[in-house]
Amino acid sequence: MSALNSEASAAAMKDAGNVIIHEMQSIAAALENLTQRVEALENGAPKAAPKEVSLSQLADTARKLQELDPVGARAILIEVANAAGYQKLSEAPASERPGLLRTLEEKVAELERVANA
Repeated sequence: MSALNSEASAAAMKDAGNVIIHEMQSIAAALENLTQRVEALENGAPKAAPKEVSLSQLADTARKLQELDPVGARAILIEVANAAGYQKLSEAPASERPGLLRTLEEKVAELERVANA
């Protein structure tokens, strides 16, 4: 393998490692959130009724994401929409918006933690 191929391979492996680390951090944040919600329910907190989420709430959260990560926000929004089976978040029916908003809020919280670290 030539030195150039070796460097390219090392760079690709580093990029893949960074993606894996980012995904693991997202999973850890989601698990922490879930753990807190389960503990709250176990301690007698009332189960929250599903809230209605408007498209403007999704847009506001998307703007906050854009402020925190101007370069990566679009990719995050596409990833969240695609994971739910949509091309765009605005295609999601009202019944799925609370989950999408929660996911976006988790991404915002993660970016805020990184920015404050």
